Amino acid sequence: MKLKIEIKLTHINIKINLHYFFCVLGCLLLFNNCGLDDDLRTKNTPTSGTLEINYEDGLKHIMQTQLYTFKETYPNANFVTKTFPDNICIQNLFNNTCQAILISRGLTTQELNKFTQNNITVQGSKVGCSAVIFIANKSFETDFLFNEDIVTILKNQNKLSHKYFFYLENSKTSNAYFLRDSIAKTKHIYNCFNAKCIDSLLLILQQNENCIGICDYAWLSETASVRVKNILKYIKILAIANANDTQAYFPDVSNIALRRYPYIKSLYVYRRGGDFSLSKGLETFIAGPIGQAMILKQGIYPNRQEERKVGIK
Repeated sequence: MKLKIEIKLTHINIKINLHYFFCVLGCLLLFNNCGLDDDLRTKNTPTSGTLEINYEDGLKHIMQTQLYTFKETYPNANFVTKTFPDNICIQNLFNNTCQAILISRGLTTQELNKFTQNNITVQGSKVGCSAVIFIANKSFETDFLFNEDIVTILKNQNKLSHKYFFYLENSKTSNAYFLRDSIAKTKHIYNCFNAKCIDSLLLILQQNENCIGICDYAWLSETASVRVKNILKYIKILAIANANDTQAYFPDVSNIALRRYPYIKSLYVYRRGGDFSLSKGLETFIAGPIGQAMILKQGIYPNRQEERKVGIK
């Protein structure tokens, strides 16, 4: 009788010990997996970690779409974003307050030399082409502007200077320098006022029929979106023509690709950090097939397009 009781007790002890063993093992695995997840979220790799990125305000919708899709694909990637004029983006990249930037121009030789002289490695990719565009109230008297008139207004050399007034989306953006250096090609521009932001610019144009707005094409390129459709109910994009041309050209993918529209700007992603980093992963993504397809879908001319093969029978 005693023997049977001891056997039963031993059997019970074995069950208790096994139950305890599996509970401990489960807890260890749970804590271990939590640690792995935390490690993946914090470790800086091409698909994980945290990246601080700056970009121009006019490129906001492009960058937001890229970051959303990247994070949907790679959930362990996290982004801290801020918008600044191009020169501040570059300065922040130099100071390492951000690790990647998206701007609508290439770095100048002077800027590249500054990085090199301070032993900072900066790499980048051209990811597309946008444009400086001229917009106006739907009731504006014409649908196009002559390039020569734009130049003379900016130089204050034309009677139209007293009829039309230009408003920049923001006088601190690269568009202001583009007007001065690439269009007017002068040290100072005239008849050009600062709206300070895109919303203020659109409001000014809505209320004034003789004002012409200047902004980045990326604000209005995605014509299929509800946001842009609503804006184009009261605002129109103006085509540009040369004095000797019989045709004016609107900014669109085709005219930018063929360089028929005159005021084209290149988009660049620049980054600092090693080749096995989240900044490198994002740069590769935007410059790669998925990122480029999204840029094209938003009405911006991408730097590269996938070849389409057509079979002929």
